[in-house]
Amino acid sequence: MKAAVLYEVGQPLSIQEVELDHPQAGEVHVKIGAAGICRSDLHIMHGDATAILPVVLGHEAAGTVLDVGQGVTTVKAGDRVILSFVPNCGRCKYCLTGR
Repeated sequence: MKAAVLYEVGQPLSIQEVELDHPQAGEVHVKIGAAGICRSDLHIMHGDATAILPVVLGHEAAGTVLDVGQGVTTVKAGDRVILSFVPNCGRCKYCLTGR
């Protein structure tokens, strides 16, 4: 797949082909239809937030599930999904209704 990879803080992203492993337990493989670089990504690029480098940026995205790892039960291949940097609390009304 093509990805925006940050190798060094303060340097431009490198757009390149990368290889993905098959999804592990609890992971989902999504074919990305659209993605963007947001403010959190800029914080990492500028060194205001930290990440283990190299890192693929562009975590806010939409796409279609291609495959799921063991134990994944909330989505299946063919489902359209939205990816977000915001974690799921699992307790609020929106989490409990799958939103």
